[in-house]
Amino acid sequence: MIPPSVRLAGGVRTGAGFYAFPGFLPVVRFDAAERVEVLDEEEALVDEASPSSAEGDEWRLPEWLARRAPGRWTIRVSWHDPEGHARRSETTLVLVGRQIPHDYKRLPAGRYFVESCAPGTGETEGGRDIP
Repeated sequence: MIPPSVRLAGGVRTGAGFYAFPGFLPVVRFDAAERVEVLDEEEALVDEASPSSAEGDEWRLPEWLARRAPGRWTIRVSWHDPEGHARRSETTLVLVGRQIPHDYKRLPAGRYFVESCAPGTGETEGGRDIP
């Protein structure tokens, strides 16, 4: 893909972005990245990410971002293409302070009648799936 995309991996993803949980921020993945910058909404440089692996394709975001949530930042990656030209790629990082609503909730333990099967009941304990 030209230009390569900046990928955010890990972290706790929500419908609105990433949950700003200290120690669980996403990492930035980009092959051949030379520099990863964090910019604020006015496009001003506020910090840089640091390499997190020996291969150099993962970068750790600064932990203070979790304390500043909710917020939106631009992640800018600087790299050189095979011809040696300096290039930049960007993505937006959205951190949310908390996530209240959710779309999935397990059934509590108990007996349930399942209409789509032969008449009868199934029993489950401790949030396990109903057989």
